[in-house]
Amino acid sequence: MTEQLIHDISFDTFTNELKKNRLKRSNEIINIEFNLFLNNESFYFCIDENDRIKTNSIFLSDYFDNKNRQISDLTEAAQGVFLIELSKGNVDFAHTVLILDLNNNNVVLFVSQYQPSKKTSPRFEQNYHIGRIIGNHSNTLLPTETRDLIGLHILNEYSDTTAVEHIYINSQWYAYHIYGGVRHGDCDCDQASYLKIRDNVYLLGFRERAVDVAIILILDMESMRNTGFAIGYTDQQWFSIPIGAYMKKINKRLDEHNLYAL
Repeated sequence: MTEQLIHDISFDTFTNELKKNRLKRSNEIINIEFNLFLNNESFYFCIDENDRIKTNSIFLSDYFDNKNRQISDLTEAAQGVFLIELSKGNVDFAHTVLILDLNNNNVVLFVSQYQPSKKTSPRFEQNYHIGRIIGNHSNTLLPTETRDLIGLHILNEYSDTTAVEHIYINSQWYAYHIYGGVRHGDCDCDQASYLKIRDNVYLLGFRERAVDVAIILILDMESMRNTGFAIGYTDQQWFSIPIGAYMKKINKRLDEHNLYAL
């Protein structure tokens, strides 16, 4: 019991460090109704002053708690790019975020599904749906998978005492190395997905193998900030933690050295 208590305290301390440099909550799009086209369905979407979701979407209703219909978090992760946590995933192990890019009138639904019965790791699968905010979006590109970050070495400073190195190795894998906290010294290579939201703004999904953890991050390469969530299942408990860091670029991309990854 004492060992379990120590572990819980250490884990809580570590996760609290991951929140310290996170961007503050945004209320800029509260009570604004958006007309969205996603998964071949047109519908309206709005968050009211009580954080309740208002929508007539059949498709989207599968991705949030229809009983309380409340979002858990809302952050302007980059200029005009809003990250909305629709579901923390504590009911069905399906964590869901909605990204609204008001610059290009695009929308992305990103889902991280934990599969506890899966015998091999990672036990998370991540998938996404891309759509439009209905309006004037002529000559704007949809979000797409990207190779822009491959070869970059980034230091993410979550607090004064906790940082995580990232190396974006190729189109399918990244490496991390943790400084500080209960996971100090942990390092590994894990599966990764990279989406380009717009120039200098990226959506990343990571699926860890050593532990049942997934990461969702928006990288703003202009302000050099990341914003997102760490989610997972440890000690028979589900968690969803808002995280955010200041980023420092340590190197150049590999293609600037005429080297090309997978």
